Amino acid sequence: MGLSKLFLFLGAGILAVCLVLSITTLQVLRNAISENDLIQENAYSLVGELNGCVRSLNELATPVIPVDKEEEESPSQEVSAPVESFWCREAGEYVGIYDSDGKLLTLTEIKLSSLPASMREELKKGVFLASREEVLELLRDLRP
Repeated sequence: MGLSKLFLFLGAGILAVCLVLSITTLQVLRNAISENDLIQENAYSLVGELNGCVRSLNELATPVIPVDKEEEESPSQEVSAPVESFWCREAGEYVGIYDSDGKLLTLTEIKLSSLPASMREELKKGVFLASREEVLELLRDLRP
């Protein structure tokens, strides 16, 4: 009879441990679900804010870099953006005009191979240009 009581207490103890572990697991899962809901709400909020930013950016007018008549005839790829300063540097095999953030604004038809070695080295490092006039002046100087 003592052995059966021992098994009864042992079984009851194991059941109690399983019950505690089950309750703890359920609490952890409930907390994870509530944190997941909070993360999802934050994500939806951020998406809404980004949509508003995109709409605002689409409404902004962007100035275009003026080009000379001679340059209009060349098949340059131009992208307009609001910028204050520019960088002229190599863009693959060609000379490119970049904004201060490093975004390509214009890919010219001027091949790097047609320029002197010293100018190619300068363009590798990048040439800072403070205005559109300086950009146009440099492009005129680089034309073969």
